[in-house]
Amino acid sequence: MSRTEDDALSALYDALDTLRQSEDPLALHHGPAWATVRAWVRGRGRGADAEDIEQEALFAIMRNVKRMTAETSLAAAKWISTILRHKHIDQIRARNVDALDHGLSRTRSDHEPLDDVHADNQARATPELLEDRYARIEEAIVRFAEESETRPALRLTKRAQGRAAYFRLLRELDSAEVEAAIGFPEPIGKDRLYKWIERGREVVIQAMEAWVAQAPDDAQIAAIRDVVVETMGARRADAGQPRPERRKR
Repeated sequence: MSRTEDDALSALYDALDTLRQSEDPLALHHGPAWATVRAWVRGRGRGADAEDIEQEALFAIMRNVKRMTAETSLAAAKWISTILRHKHIDQIRARNVDALDHGLSRTRSDHEPLDDVHADNQARATPELLEDRYARIEEAIVRFAEESETRPALRLTKRAQGRAAYFRLLRELDSAEVEAAIGFPEPIGKDRLYKWIERGREVVIQAMEAWVAQAPDDAQIAAIRDVVVETMGARRADAGQPRPERRKR
């Protein structure tokens, strides 16, 4: 890390720590601290909605800065990067809700009443139907792992990798919850679980493509595929940056 980068990280941590310890982080006299935070966030949003992502991230920082647990400059940067990543994923999901509903509506007859279409769109938004989509996605991942790997031991690992990425990146479970959900027959450990999640991205993407290939005329499956593939392809906002748990302060 260059001296300039180190200074910038230190300034960021000092600003966040000042805000964290303040009784009122939004008080006017904290303007310079917020200017430092805004300068760090600016330019770190991704995609067509980058500015919106940065703005939403700033709002999240304002709401949560007093609960920040970072004790090093790198940890503080990672905390902000995590917020940015979550906001990026939120934008992907929000942007694709309309695409998903549009894809579903294309399967309806042009002669059906418009008010029926509206009612159907409202029904699709229920938690029960969202859970049904999650179940179908997981089923497609497991099916792909079973069909694409002939060796039993590797098949078990491939299935676990795909499900690890699914539970962490789509369902947003924490590490302990992901390991519990996978139900692997032996302890996984955080390092191996992290590797599985990263490798599982590609497993999930391939599973979605295989699912669409099996039902090429199903607009709903194609729309779900688009959402999942974009989410799996979204790299960590802090990818390539030093991670505090891998180095000494």
